[in-house]
Amino acid sequence: MKSFSISGSKWWKCDFHNHTPASSDYGKGVNQAVLKTSTPRKWLLDYMAAEIDCVGITDHNSGDWIDKLKAELLIMDVEQPEGYRPIKIFPGVEITVNGGIHVLAIFDPSKSTQDISALLGSVGYPISEAGNSEGTTEKSIYGVIDSIIAAGGIAIPAHVDKACGLFDKLGGSNTVRNLLLKENLLAIEVVNKDYAMPDTYMQHRERLNLAEIVGSDSHLPEQVGTAYTWVKMEEPCIEALKLAFHDGFDGIIRHEVPNVKPNKIDDRYFIRKVIVRNGYKAGNGNPLVIDFSPWQSTLIGGRGSGKSSIINFLRIALDKCEGVPAKIKADIDNFKREGSRGGVGMLKPATEIDVEIQKDGRLLTLKWKYQTNDCILHELKDEGIWEELGPITNTSKLFPVRIFNQKELYELTESPNHLLELIDSQFNKHEWLQTLSDLEKSWFATWRRYREVKSQLEKETELRESYNSVNAKIKVYESFGNELLTKYKSEQDVYKEFKDHINKSKQLSNDLRACIEAILLPSLSSQEWGLDEILANGVNTYNQVVEDSINNFKIYAEALKVAAVNLDNSLEDSVWYQNTQKTKIDYDALIESLNATQTGNNIDYPTLLNQKKAIETNLDRFTKLKEEKETLVGSINSQYDTIILHHRQLRTLRKEVINTWSAQFDNETIAVYLHELGDFSNSEQTFRDIIRRSGEEFKNDILTLNENDHPSGGFINDIINSDEMEVRWQLLRQKKNEMISATETDSKGIGLRFIKHIQKIKETTPEDIDKILLWVPEDRIVLKLKRQGREEDIEGGSAGQRTAAILSLLLSIDNVPLILDQPEDDLDSRMVTTLIVERFKKLKPHRQIVVVTHNPNIAVNASSETIVELAFNSGQIRTGCYGALQKIDVRSAVCEIMEGGKTALETRYYRISKALSNN
Repeated sequence: MKSFSISGSKWWKCDFHNHTPASSDYGKGVNQAVLKTSTPRKWLLDYMAAEIDCVGITDHNSGDWIDKLKAELLIMDVEQPEGYRPIKIFPGVEITVNGGIHVLAIFDPSKSTQDISALLGSVGYPISEAGNSEGTTEKSIYGVIDSIIAAGGIAIPAHVDKACGLFDKLGGSNTVRNLLLKENLLAIEVVNKDYAMPDTYMQHRERLNLAEIVGSDSHLPEQVGTAYTWVKMEEPCIEALKLAFHDGFDGIIRHEVPNVKPNKIDDRYFIRKVIVRNGYKAGNGNPLVIDFSPWQSTLIGGRGSGKSSIINFLRIALDKCEGVPAKIKADIDNFKREGSRGGVGMLKPATEIDVEIQKDGRLLTLKWKYQTNDCILHELKDEGIWEELGPITNTSKLFPVRIFNQKELYELTESPNHLLELIDSQFNKHEWLQTLSDLEKSWFATWRRYREVKSQLEKETELRESYNSVNAKIKVYESFGNELLTKYKSEQDVYKEFKDHINKSKQLSNDLRACIEAILLPSLSSQEWGLDEILANGVNTYNQVVEDSINNFKIYAEALKVAAVNLDNSLEDSVWYQNTQKTKIDYDALIESLNATQTGNNIDYPTLLNQKKAIETNLDRFTKLKEEKETLVGSINSQYDTIILHHRQLRTLRKEVINTWSAQFDNETIAVYLHELGDFSNSEQTFRDIIRRSGEEFKNDILTLNENDHPSGGFINDIINSDEMEVRWQLLRQKKNEMISATETDSKGIGLRFIKHIQKIKETTPEDIDKILLWVPEDRIVLKLKRQGREEDIEGGSAGQRTAAILSLLLSIDNVPLILDQPEDDLDSRMVTTLIVERFKKLKPHRQIVVVTHNPNIAVNASSETIVELAFNSGQIRTGCYGALQKIDVRSAVCEIMEGGKTALETRYYRISKALSNN
């Protein structure tokens, strides 16, 4: 899987307690002589192989190897030998103080051997004992720690739980108590995390908040990397170490934590950066680029600096402009307009927004263009080339994020049904919708077929009447002499056969004569061509044959015509023909008598028989249609039950999500309930869309509201106000069936005008009746404030209580990136601390947080990994300083821009606030 860079603070694998051959006991053992000859390069490669990022050089009372290692590292940085990886050297020393206690001193990477020697001189350590642990300082442990701090370093009592450690030497004495309470003490080294700390320490542990770090204390190559501490810093330096150690668990992680890989972001889903080009007030000329941390990024700036605009740019590119409360939607729509002098729009025809995202181990970029309003997806390939994957239309589903501003948070408490989108995003709603679509298509197809069958069955009565009429005629025919009819039909068939042959013979004679005329050949001339006697005789013979053949064909054609005429005359003169004429006279008399009856048109008997047979075939088909109709009715009922069951499955999925949320977020803050089929406003609108009647027409039948805008009448009210869930679903089906089956004589309690309207729909657009039958009201989300063991309607809470409640919910629902714009508005300082700061610190290891804020506590106390300063200069949104609090300019921006920023910094970093203010 690819590894990507991290913006802002990240975690560094640090070992701050290590020895080199400068320590007299380095390599202690049978191979000490060999190990003492180890080179600086070999020493560094051992730590590089252990993947140590930061190494403290803490020889016993010596800094002799510090410059050697730093010089060798510079060479290695250039040569890049095998096994090389970047590493940061923190100069330091392990001092044996008066009383035999060991104390580590860690300094900034810029310090040198000379600085360590100066420190040892200031604490009175004998030069002759450099590298040994036997000598001791003249100063006490108090003085040594003060000297380290005064020199700009960090003092760390070494291996407090082992030999020569603070607790080992002094236990729980008052000396230990007073020492631990020193303001500038930030950390202690604890080798065994399960060590039973003295009561003196445990009583003050929480207030002291000392970072309990651990190092390998390696004296042998095989000990390298056996113990270490992860430290959160943007870039390793003494300032960053001080801040991290002061932050305690926010800034350090011990190596014993199982399977910890704090920088493992390959499988994380987060926004890496946003780039705005050619915006009306952003990215004009040079693009506006904002990098985000995988954990927490905080955007700060004065009023009008463009902080919220960054959030709106993200909304646009990530397709998060829909599904928001109406008031918020209006603001977003204004933002998306083309900018103009005095206008509110922030876009231009050439505006482009790129959002770089890491997801599923891939680095992707969404490129949105205002001119085309499309989004093109790109991916960074192994070769470092961005490959265009093509346009996407479902950005919000492929790249889900949660974006809320303070207004939106409050609006969610007034219109909690917007939470349904969040609830439905927690399961595969697309799959559920696809299944519903398939079920509904089958339902509509079944109804269409049912209407076709029903329409055909309605013709049965007419067809049976035709059958009876034809049958009556046949009976009349048969009663008046079937033998005559048969004889007449037989004779007419024979007569027709004769006439057909005669006529065809005459036509053939004519055709032959015409053919002969068309193919007449002129005689060949033998006199004019000067032919010899043999050829001339051949031509004469040929001409005679042609002439004889043509004459014969003419004779045959004439003979055929004569034969046909003779046969025709014979037919007319025959006794048989005279007898057929008598039969016809009798037949005509029969027909005349039939026409005198009421049997209909004059149709011959054979035709009537054919008609009867055809009608009988159709009547047999009606039997099958009736059977099909019964089957279709069964299918309709079965399909309806399946569709309703599918709708109820959606409610089950939603409740499961809500139950999961309830188990995750603070149950003492808010309760969420699902009122199935309870969204009366949406239900009325969707129903009116089907019947094509907006406004208040038929309101007494559909829905009426009381003075508090709560349902008070109509069939929707009857459904949603039922306490029993099963009854509610039963009423849904009952009310729809009553509505469709009601008539003027059997109104079923429904208004006459409404009945007539439904009847008209049946006649003109019966498909809408199918939709009515499938119509299911939407659910309603009910929020309750939980206070002192009681649940109250959220509408009764203050703005701060309501915002806090909904925010506590949103912080817990999933792990997709969460973007918040000034969530602290309406919240008091206690809520900011307990709800936002503390929750952010717990949340961000699993979920990216991007927050716009004016509150310095969110930036400072939540240990934001990245702080971005924004300003509006020369008509453009621009970035100022950027990074973690370890940067002087970032701390200055927090102090200058954010009201109370300096106080927040001094309060949080009270033990090092003086040192910070000096920088």
